[in-house]
Amino acid sequence: MSIVSGMQFACILVGLLVVAAIFSAHHTWWKVPKPWGKGWARVVLYHHICPTSAPSAMNTQPHSFERQIRWLKRRKAQFCTLSELVGRMNRQEEGRFVAITLDDGYVDNFTQAYRIIKKHGAKMTVFINPGIQDPGLLDVGQIQTMQQSGCVEFGAHTLTHPDLTRLDDVGARHEIDGSIRATEAVTGVPCTSFAYPFGRFGERDVRLVREAGMVCAVGIKSRIMPWSDVDPHAMPRIGTNGKVSHFQFCLAFSRGRHRL
Repeated sequence: MSIVSGMQFACILVGLLVVAAIFSAHHTWWKVPKPWGKGWARVVLYHHICPTSAPSAMNTQPHSFERQIRWLKRRKAQFCTLSELVGRMNRQEEGRFVAITLDDGYVDNFTQAYRIIKKHGAKMTVFINPGIQDPGLLDVGQIQTMQQSGCVEFGAHTLTHPDLTRLDDVGARHEIDGSIRATEAVTGVPCTSFAYPFGRFGERDVRLVREAGMVCAVGIKSRIMPWSDVDPHAMPRIGTNGKVSHFQFCLAFSRGRHRL
């Protein structure tokens, strides 16, 4: 091999290594997949499922959401509401359990996500802020229709979506307890699950949620853990991003994150 050809080979090799490093930073293919079965479950986080808004960290378009649900079905997922998943894990049942969760209760959760969930025989948990009145949020009729279907659970997400860690004890308890009572008033059934706004919470907030009688509560930390290590009142979820490819979604679902 000549000196020139050797230099060319070295440049090509360096270029390939750089490309591989960049790809590996954006795709966690090299991480060992987490188990999915007895002792291991999945909780996935969404917000908007809107066809008219661009894909973003807050919005997964319906065709992508449906593709992900179809992929989960092919993987023999057993769809549960969040509180059902916690019950099954506590009973040490075997199965590939997954809970689809949506925060904030946007109208498209009814017009899009609910339609897809029903079509595929899946289930989901929607967390609402009953103290916020906005035309972009679910109304009472939509909530009750979804609740009565048997495939949707509604959880509390505080009354007005504050950062709980910035509130004093009285304010935090008012937001937590008030949202639970208001959610129950709308749905007509006990509320047993809770989502911390912005995913922010401290030991005090976990204690208040537990004292309020919640079976479970979730943050937004994207992580997969064995059930034996999970605090049911501080559960991690797999975050989604509407801008990622299906391959990246699959990586996140199996490894907790699609990128570093």
